[in-house]
Amino acid sequence: MRAYITGDQNDFAIDEKFIQKHISQGHQRQSECRRCAEKSREYEITSTWFNNRAAVLYWSRHEAHVLKGELNSSEIPDEIRSLPADFLRQMHQIFNDAPPLPKKDRRARHSKRRDLKYAPSGWRESLLKEPSLRKHKLSFALSAVTGCRPGELVENFKITLTKSEIEFEISGLKVTEYSGQPYRKIAYSLPRPPNLFLDMIISVVKGVLRGAEGVVEIKSCSAKKYSAAITCASLRLGWGGKRGLSAYCLRHAFSSDLKAAGKSRQDIAKALGHSSEKTQSCYGQARMSSGGGVVPDRIDAERSVKPLASDVATRLGGGKPVLRVRR
Repeated sequence: MRAYITGDQNDFAIDEKFIQKHISQGHQRQSECRRCAEKSREYEITSTWFNNRAAVLYWSRHEAHVLKGELNSSEIPDEIRSLPADFLRQMHQIFNDAPPLPKKDRRARHSKRRDLKYAPSGWRESLLKEPSLRKHKLSFALSAVTGCRPGELVENFKITLTKSEIEFEISGLKVTEYSGQPYRKIAYSLPRPPNLFLDMIISVVKGVLRGAEGVVEIKSCSAKKYSAAITCASLRLGWGGKRGLSAYCLRHAFSSDLKAAGKSRQDIAKALGHSSEKTQSCYGQARMSSGGGVVPDRIDAERSVKPLASDVATRLGGGKPVLRVRR
């Protein structure tokens, strides 16, 4: 079983295996609670600690989640259901009060953007020709022209084709009350210069609609299988180091193309499904645009985009940055 909690800033995976391995073994002494906390901090990858911590904080309050209607009682693992209430309270307090991992103990995260530095110009077109992507060509093309997350291709992805444009409507992931874009639309005017990915999509849509105008809903295969196919193809070509490239590299490349084309931060945020201009700094760079991409003519999103704090300070200061001196 693997569930997800969405916080204000991060999505934490709740791993039941951690609960079974470390928590359910010793619930008789408080020292066992502390041993579990220490054990969970031994991992080099920072996200693993956050996952373990989120798992404990969530499952230790499973009764409260059931009362709020956030969790079905049938979803509670037997191993967790059998733990005494006082033990769960101790675990919750210890993990909640645990300090963050020291920066010196953290291992740097794998950078997909860095992987693209070593990919050749036109890598997207070359990758599409690989045999392992034979079943995923449409998903690949859609990722290239929309920058969508792999999981966003699974359902509620719609394409509207008319004589004047082709529009992609994306149901967003990583959406909370205060972050993300529930829906966004990316459109390209027609006719337009030839492009491998856009031409492929238009050809498929016309085939489904039998040459007419209309709406097509995409039902992609597993996002994991799709991303694994890209990784397999890139490793065969020797791109992306030991881990290869992933489907998210297409998202980085799309962002790079938008930045190179001079699109505004507001438009880039909407296209990527963000509700803040700040997040796009993690996706691509203008100098990394390697050709082969296309730039949308229209970008719409459900929510307004929060500007960078520096822009807000400049506006409040009448064109000059606002400096606050602490005395």
